[in-house]
Amino acid sequence: DSYMIQKELLGDKTLILVEGIFLQRKEYDQIFLSVPTMFGIALSSLFPKADVIYYDDGLGSYYDNLVEQMNRSMQGKLCRLFRIDLTHMEAKALYVNNTTFCKSTMTKDIRPLPSMLHCSEEFLQLLYRVFQYKSNPDYDKYPMIYLSQPNDASNQGMEVQSTKIMELLQSYEKQCIVRPHPRQKNLDTGCLSVDKTRGLWELSCANQITENHILLGTYSTAQFIPKLLYQREPYLIFMYEVERPESSNMNYDAIMQMIQGVKEGYSNPEKIKIPMSLAELKRDIEDILNEKPKQNRIL
Repeated sequence: DSYMIQKELLGDKTLILVEGIFLQRKEYDQIFLSVPTMFGIALSSLFPKADVIYYDDGLGSYYDNLVEQMNRSMQGKLCRLFRIDLTHMEAKALYVNNTTFCKSTMTKDIRPLPSMLHCSEEFLQLLYRVFQYKSNPDYDKYPMIYLSQPNDASNQGMEVQSTKIMELLQSYEKQCIVRPHPRQKNLDTGCLSVDKTRGLWELSCANQITENHILLGTYSTAQFIPKLLYQREPYLIFMYEVERPESSNMNYDAIMQMIQGVKEGYSNPEKIKIPMSLAELKRDIEDILNEKPKQNRIL
């Protein structure tokens, strides 16, 4: 994709073309972004007087300073090389789903998004229509959901361990369903069922993910959603230590900080597991399956 800005006037001289999007040529007071991207940098360069306001983009919005990350990245270095002013990208405010867990240093002005916990049934139905959401009956059938994630860094060690985890989960064909990450293509899940509905996870958590479900993942925003949005506490198994390669760019201190924050908010912190090996992972799964009630229910 091209991120070139065309500042030329078009047609009736009231429009600007930004990355193929037409904007009225006027001053904008606010620019809303989830993360600082080149598109956002382009907009802030066009409208330098506008306040840049960020909103919840998952775990990065809770513990990282995404603007500082961008400044340190190759993207930021290239911008400085071409003398693009990045000071316009500083956060005026940050909106998140759960301010209690938010430790971001992007801004001191951290604001709550409208609560999903207390939204009306009418509003929920509106969201279902907007996002064309359909419930997945498989979530009622399978107590364990593997929230897989792409290996963006193409780390060979992590890939090997991910394959071993998938092999281990083959023993739980009747208990486990895989929900692939949207960026994952052609994921080999063996004999495990796969969620092919691609329904919005945040809405699945509203009425299908219960406190008896087990959510497995390396370290996924999706694992935190039931607690962050609905104060619901399913079992969580974080497998980042099992997949952890010798070299990795993951910020493990930030990961532990976030998990510790959620643990402190759980009524039963023992429902959160961090296995250190495949053997511990299998033991944790067996322990939970043997101890928890057989029927899932929304609390």
